[in-house]
Order: sequence, then C-alpha cells, then structure tokens
Amino acid sequence: MFVYSDELDYEFHLNSILELSRVCSTEVRIYPLQGKDAKQYPLMNDLVNDLNALEIKSEIVEVPWEFQKGSHQ
Repeated sequence: MFVYSDELDYEFHLNSILELSRVCSTEVRIYPLQGKDAKQYPLMNDLVNDLNALEIKSEIVEVPWEFQKGSHQ
C-alpha cells in the first residue's frame, strides 16, 4: 500500500486501513511501510495517531527482513 504513496493520498491510506480493520478478525499487518524511494511514508505518524484516536491500536514493528533496502518495519 505504501509503495504507491506518491500516487495515493492520506485519505486512501486511512480508509483502506479502516476497511482492513473492519473485515479482519484480530489484526492487520502491513508491509512495507516505505515507498518506491525507500523512505517511510511521510504521514505515518499522523496515520498512527489517527488510528489510535479511533481506538485502533497501531504500532510500527521491526522485522528481520527487507523487501527493499531500508524496509525493515
């Protein structure tokens, strides 16, 4: 989802995660959090804060692999 963050706006990301949360029974895992430029989605903190405000627990977790250079979350 975040690989195309340069083409998809914040509303898309928030609404997509809300829908994933709605249809999944316990948790949603999204990987990678980086765009094509290997940089983290620039509005990630806002997204995490908005999800938490909606009582959807969200956290960024380190993983022991990389889909692309620097994508270890």
